[in-house]
Amino acid sequence: MCVLRFQDMFQNAVEFLKLEKVEYAGIKGRRLSAETVAIFEEFNEMYKSFQEVLYDPLDPQDMVSVLDTLCGFSCAIKLSK
Repeated sequence: MCVLRFQDMFQNAVEFLKLEKVEYAGIKGRRLSAETVAIFEEFNEMYKSFQEVLYDPLDPQDMVSVLDTLCGFSCAIKLSK
C-alpha cells in the first residue's frame, strides 16, 4: 500500500516537473506563462520540503511518519490543482 502511494506521488511529481518547460504564445500567453511559472514554483517548494525530511522514508519501523508526510504532500498537491 505504501509503495503505491510513493508511486502515485512520484507520478504526480513527474507531471508537475514538466511545467518547467511549458511556454505559451499569443495574446494571452504572457499571463498563462506567468501562472504556469507560479504553479511550478509552488510545487517546487512543496517537493523540496518533502525531500528534506529528517527520517528514512523507506524505514518500515517508521511508517507512521512516512504515511503522514505522503498524505500531507498529496493533499497539498490536490489543493493546489
